[in-house]
Amino acid sequence: MPLGAMGSNVNNLLATLNQTLKEADALLSHVDSQLVPQGTKTMEALHRTIADADRVLLGKDAPASQDPHDMMQDTARAARVFLEYLQQHPSILIRGKKEEHP
Repeated sequence: MPLGAMGSNVNNLLATLNQTLKEADALLSHVDSQLVPQGTKTMEALHRTIADADRVLLGKDAPASQDPHDMMQDTARAARVFLEYLQQHPSILIRGKKEEHP
């Protein structure tokens, strides 16, 4: 058995493994010092944005909470007007609406 060659290969392997571990440690240090704080700031900003959206859209003074029934009726009315116009002018789907001149 070539024990000398095997020992040399094991030493080379251990040296390579040691270098890889040092590089991984440096990379993780970078992640800890640079990326984690930025990710934390981004998540905090996202939480504030969601809280703001929740307050604006679902708060007690939000338009949708005032009278959802009226909002649904207005939406249905607008859809009905659009569909009636589309039935009368189906070509708008291809050509678009013509500009009206007074």
